[in-house]
Amino acid sequence: MTKIKVAIDMLSNLYDPEEDICISWWDKHYFNNLFIDTKLSPLTDEEWEDAVDEFNYQEGFGHCNEQVADRIFQSIVNKRKSSNERTQLEQEIVDSSRYMWGDNSTEYLVGLLSSISTTEQLEVLVNNLKNKIKQGDIK
Repeated sequence: MTKIKVAIDMLSNLYDPEEDICISWWDKHYFNNLFIDTKLSPLTDEEWEDAVDEFNYQEGFGHCNEQVADRIFQSIVNKRKSSNERTQLEQEIVDSSRYMWGDNSTEYLVGLLSSISTTEQLEVLVNNLKNKIKQGDIK
């Protein structure tokens, strides 16, 4: 069990206050609501302290922290993989269209995109391209 003031001090010393972190906590009030919802009497301070002490003695947060860290890690890896796959696919389209159609590859690609995209998707693409031109974000 950690006092709130100690947790605030630890976080203040370890992190920039503007940094994003994942944080989770449980308090007596949270569990009291569970007890009340199930028509059980509220927790006493002694019951809460005993439960927290037992939790800390048994395993503490080690197992939970591993699960949280693994889930965050997998989320990042999956996003990177998805982004890399998309970039590779886009490059394959560019390379293939240049190989097949040379100077006319743009027109052919527009035709292909039109055949697999809705009007709304094409409008989004056109607006995105116009914005990039306005911003000078042209490679």
